Amino acid sequence: MDIFTRLRMYSPSSRKDPLENYLTEAFAAILELNQKVGHHVINYIAAKCGRPQIPDETVISYFTQFPLSPGYADLIAKVGNDTFFVFEHKAKSKVIPGQTRAYQESACAKWGLPVYAVLITVESTDPEELLWRWFKKYLPRCFNEIPRQRRSTFMKGVMRAVEDEEL
Repeated sequence: MDIFTRLRMYSPSSRKDPLENYLTEAFAAILELNQKVGHHVINYIAAKCGRPQIPDETVISYFTQFPLSPGYADLIAKVGNDTFFVFEHKAKSKVIPGQTRAYQESACAKWGLPVYAVLITVESTDPEELLWRWFKKYLPRCFNEIPRQRRSTFMKGVMRAVEDEEL
């Protein structure tokens, strides 16, 4: 499913941040564009979580707006058949205490496998959390890993959106 079809599935709501929805779908699309880029990003996160590196031949699948108690996890990365990463993304909205942990616990109960929780936000003093500005620095390095025919103004637009929103 392409990013534009995915974005159409979001219904406007005063409780939802459209920028977060866009960043979630854009991030997933970038990770799916090239498995090597996805591996770079997931291995970076795995290292932060104290998990071993993921071999290049391991298939990673991505799912957005995945239903998990208490709502919908922004992004799920299924690594092979034995590990999951649950992502919560915040751009302009506030971090809800315990939300990421609740998704992690729900996913552990559902799958009975290791699940790592990842919060990507704008500001944090917690070294376990990722900041959107990391992606602004990191994604251009990954850009050359994507075959030329798959590079697009879309990726540049995503990086520009992160920069323009001062994330």
